Amino acid sequence: MTIQRISNLIVVLCGIAVLPSFSQEDSLNIPYAVSDTLDGDIRLFESDELLEISLMFDITNYRKIRHKDEYLPAILVYHTSPADSMVKKLRVKSRGVTRRSICSFPPLMLNFQKKDSVAGQFSRVDKIKMVTHCNAGGEDYLLKEFLAYKLYNVLTDYSFQVRLLKVNYINTFRESKPISTFAFVIEPVENLCKRLDAVEVKTTMNITQKQIRPEVMDRMAIFQ
Repeated sequence: MTIQRISNLIVVLCGIAVLPSFSQEDSLNIPYAVSDTLDGDIRLFESDELLEISLMFDITNYRKIRHKDEYLPAILVYHTSPADSMVKKLRVKSRGVTRRSICSFPPLMLNFQKKDSVAGQFSRVDKIKMVTHCNAGGEDYLLKEFLAYKLYNVLTDYSFQVRLLKVNYINTFRESKPISTFAFVIEPVENLCKRLDAVEVKTTMNITQKQIRPEVMDRMAIFQ
């Protein structure tokens, strides 16, 4: 990634697309994913272009149960062209440790339907982490966190890819004005492993720094 691309990323933060009415629908009766297994490549991280989506779920209940490991039904909509959009059924739940306690709107885990056969930005995605605004007015912190990921991408391929979103949150519990703010999704571990021809090491194996390539550890430590 060049300096020009970093500049373009900063510029795109100001871009806001217009979400058209949606008309195309997924196969909506397929079971939800039960694991993060990927059957192919994910298209979502092939572009740095700002992607606008609408995410509809019971936000009122989500905030009440944010400490619980409980999924809620949701619908995600995004435009595939100026005249057409994609509709996907999924489930969402809160994630994280500290942010579940301190955030009024903690990060999300998006759980899509298994073996999604419809092409699009979220095709072949089972589960994916979404970083959200923590509290009202916290967009600046979110965008700084997003840019930290992108800066580390410049230094090494051994890093998670991210995609910036403009999200219109629609509360299905009661009619209210949608909340429109930035968020970003993080590349699933399985996709990173496939991209780098790597294998995830489980934390139970008690890996120490002596077992990690020094140049990789040093780069990460200095960046941190």
